[in-house]
Amino acid sequence: ASGDLRMGAGHVVTDVDLQLMLDEGQAEQYVAGLWRRHAHRYHPWFSGVPSVTLLRGADQVGGAVAQALRHLIRVDRDHCHRGVLLHETCHLLRPECMHQEPWREVLVSLWQEEFGIAPEFSRLMADEAGLDL
Repeated sequence: ASGDLRMGAGHVVTDVDLQLMLDEGQAEQYVAGLWRRHAHRYHPWFSGVPSVTLLRGADQVGGAVAQALRHLIRVDRDHCHRGVLLHETCHLLRPECMHQEPWREVLVSLWQEEFGIAPEFSRLMADEAGLDL
């Protein structure tokens, strides 16, 4: 991706890592754009754009969570950036799969289309994080 920075031991920090936090309106707009561009290709339970709720203080969920039956993404203010919102949107695009293979395929595809991250690099990042892609 453009703007990549190299850090020791071959670790690459992409634009995804360097994103600014979004406010609730920006988060809603970003998720709406993702939904309009990609929902028709997958199997969401709802056709409309999901809602986004930005949480603060005691309401925090420890990052973010997609609630499929409510068609809602709840995200901590300190985690509200495009990478997290894309991850949670993928849960709503394939709600029956959670972190299983069909969901991972959606995630890798959207990483490539939205952030320019090659599938091979996605797998490398997953390996570093101890995830199976």
